[in-house]
Amino acid sequence: MKKLHVVLSVFVLCCCFSLVQAQITPPAPSPAASVTQVVGLTNISVNYSRPSARGRVIFGDLVKYDRVWRTGANQATRISFSDEVTIEGNKLAKGEYAIMSFPNPNEWTVVFSKNLNTGEGNYKQEEDVLRVKVKPMTAANKVETFTISFTDLGMNSANLEFAWENTVVKLKIETDVDAKVEKQIADFTNPNKDANGFFQAASYYFNNNKDINKAYEWIVKSTSMQPQYWTMYLRAQIEMKMKKYKDAMASAEKSMEMAKTANNMQYVEFNEKLLAEAKKMK
Repeated sequence: MKKLHVVLSVFVLCCCFSLVQAQITPPAPSPAASVTQVVGLTNISVNYSRPSARGRVIFGDLVKYDRVWRTGANQATRISFSDEVTIEGNKLAKGEYAIMSFPNPNEWTVVFSKNLNTGEGNYKQEEDVLRVKVKPMTAANKVETFTISFTDLGMNSANLEFAWENTVVKLKIETDVDAKVEKQIADFTNPNKDANGFFQAASYYFNNNKDINKAYEWIVKSTSMQPQYWTMYLRAQIEMKMKKYKDAMASAEKSMEMAKTANNMQYVEFNEKLLAEAKKMK
């Protein structure tokens, strides 16, 4: 009997221990999220938590005006840049920062802090690395859950957008693409390396309205080394821009012939349109 009592006692203790160890894990009311975007040639990542409105008035009530806000929930919202960037015209070194903000109906102050663990309770202005002021806008549709995203992407810029309830705030981020690309172009074109390097250099200059004569020099080298229907089409485009209409027609015809052989009807159509335009201009 005594032995049975000991066994039962051990069993009860094991059950109690199991109950203590067991934990209930409910879904987070403000789940963690991340968004990553390449802007130009710079990697930008944001890690934050996403609270929802749930029928509450947000700005001016839950989030007080003119008081520091962690721009999200739970831990501080963090953003990292792989290169130096410009935010609303202000330089910010590469690295990781906490994003804090001071909402206001007419103007937001957005702060990039070097203290990655800052928050409403321990925020210190002397830890600010950059402060920018932006005008809030009215959202086209109500945003139930706080969202950070990248919008209006360009070759070297994007907007970092905060959206919640009826408010949208955008910060323009710009990156220095030219310096990196120019170095790559120098590596691939001096000394002469390959046709694709010259094509890419010409394409970058053409698409970004840079020195058209340099773009032409490079595309001529590319097509002389290894003509392809896409490189000949770019040559025709550059010649059109330089008003070399007869040359553009010859390049387009060659590109179209090669595209037909490759069964790429899209480039056939591209060249047909370019030829029709060139004939009007010559």
